[in-house]
Amino acid sequence: MFNCVDAIGLPLDDGQKLQELLDDSDFYGTAKLSNYLRQLIADKVETETLRLKRIEEQKQAEKDEEEEEVVEIEPVDEQANKKRDEEWMQKFSEMTLQQTKNANKYFEEKKSQLDQKKQELEDAKKEIFSKSEDKRFIVRLNVGGRDYDADLAILVKHKESIFVKAFEKLGEAEKSKNYF
Repeated sequence: MFNCVDAIGLPLDDGQKLQELLDDSDFYGTAKLSNYLRQLIADKVETETLRLKRIEEQKQAEKDEEEEEVVEIEPVDEQANKKRDEEWMQKFSEMTLQQTKNANKYFEEKKSQLDQKKQELEDAKKEIFSKSEDKRFIVRLNVGGRDYDADLAILVKHKESIFVKAFEKLGEAEKSKNYF
């Protein structure tokens, strides 16, 4: 809804002037303006009624809060609570120790697997280079119909090289004796 009657610039808060304007519009027979003003007045009355009702509810809620009685909690046996707390802490510490042991065991297994894999790759690398007399292993690549000779050490120099991945797969195939 608007904050004022746009056609005449009259603020909505001024209920008396709205009523006078309604009387004048009824006198001159302007039905649309009369209906609009009646609606504005009804909305204003409804809004004011809701506002007063909310204020009354807030006052009633504050009054109810003041009247509420304080409920006292019965004392609890502290010895029983301490005993339960100690039992829980004991179970928790046992559980934590077991989980720590399991985690350490898992990490040690993974570390040994990684060390073993690293050793296997080093052995495979030594084997490849030991086959070459001059410690260089030349690989011939066919690129677009042309042959290029490249040193293997240059091709596997970077970890992200496709040749590193290919040699890893070749190593896996060697383990299972399942060549391409």
